[in-house]
Amino acid sequence: MVDRTDNGLILVISNASEIVRTEVVFPASDEGDTGFYLLSADQVRRAENCFLFSYSMSGLCAHYPEDLQVRGYDAAGALVYQSPVPESWESRYELR
Repeated sequence: MVDRTDNGLILVISNASEIVRTEVVFPASDEGDTGFYLLSADQVRRAENCFLFSYSMSGLCAHYPEDLQVRGYDAAGALVYQSPVPESWESRYELR
């Protein structure tokens, strides 16, 4: 038996040099569970103004860019940027 897991990548490019860490927030669900909850992943800058996230699709739902919220933090950990809360969190995933 082979366990096949599809992997995905998210690339965040920032034009704000003070952002040294980003966080991506997205809906997820456990297999067999009927509800969704929010997960997040963070990444320290690996290349100038670029943050690359790698994730496993096992147990997660497929995402479109409009399902993601991105947050950017400076070296002191202060929130510098936050994209709007996606409309799909309430309309598609019933998250409030």
